[in-house]
Amino acid sequence: MSYPAERRLLQALLAVLGATAAVAGLFAVLSGPDGQLDGAAVGASIDSEYRFYAALWLGFGAVALALVPRVERETLAVRALAAVLFAAGVARVLAWIDTGRPHGVFLALLALELAIPPVLVVWQARIRARGGDRRHAGSGTV
Repeated sequence: MSYPAERRLLQALLAVLGATAAVAGLFAVLSGPDGQLDGAAVGASIDSEYRFYAALWLGFGAVALALVPRVERETLAVRALAAVLFAAGVARVLAWIDTGRPHGVFLALLALELAIPPVLVVWQARIRARGGDRRHAGSGTV
């Protein structure tokens, strides 16, 4: 696959990841836990904490979207996002261990959260090596 095509596919993956996180985060901020799959009424403290973390997920999505145009230069930022996404998957594993098996949708999300980060890291490194440094000047930092 050519460098431009491979770069566009990586950009598309990052854009879908970012848009999904931003929309899901915004929905969760606005709806709270009651609006979620298997959601139930919770106390004020849990609702507050849930919406706080949802806002961070919204921010994750915004950062991912901001990286799309310069994905080949932003190694540190892409790796940081990948680490955060992987850590979120690990947190789901801990929740499963602690409270039991979640709905199948959350198991699918768990699989994606553990699978996508290594793909992002390897793919971004490949794009950078194939042409990112030669075609664009950049520090590779956030």
